[in-house]
Amino acid sequence: MNPSDASSFNHRTEKLSTGRTYHFVDQIPTDYKQGRTPTLLCVHGFPDCWYGWRYQIKPWVQRGFRVVTPDMLGYGGTDKPKDAIDYSTKRLCADLTAILDLLSIKKAVLIGHDWGAFTVSRFALWHPDRLLALAM
Repeated sequence: MNPSDASSFNHRTEKLSTGRTYHFVDQIPTDYKQGRTPTLLCVHGFPDCWYGWRYQIKPWVQRGFRVVTPDMLGYGGTDKPKDAIDYSTKRLCADLTAILDLLSIKKAVLIGHDWGAFTVSRFALWHPDRLLALAM
């Protein structure tokens, strides 16, 4: 993982159960133990994309955390719907839940930056059963 080389990260593009397609980086440490080591789900702000987390990913992975950093709806390689209702916080949180489901992650630490902090705060209210911790 080289912060100067976006291609050095593990990129995925997946269609979610919500019907939307998301691009995200999914970095898994070699010694990762699903369910025993927390996953960090990092939500970027405006205007940004997964790449805004590039300097944090490697140190966190080296400490044993799985790090998932999506391009949020409307950014980067993720779908860009034209209808404003698709960007509601409720729907964004449903997408984050769908990412966790896709990756078979029951609970995660959510980290939000800028407007991503608002999104993860709502995620904590609406999906507390999926939350290990919250950082904003």
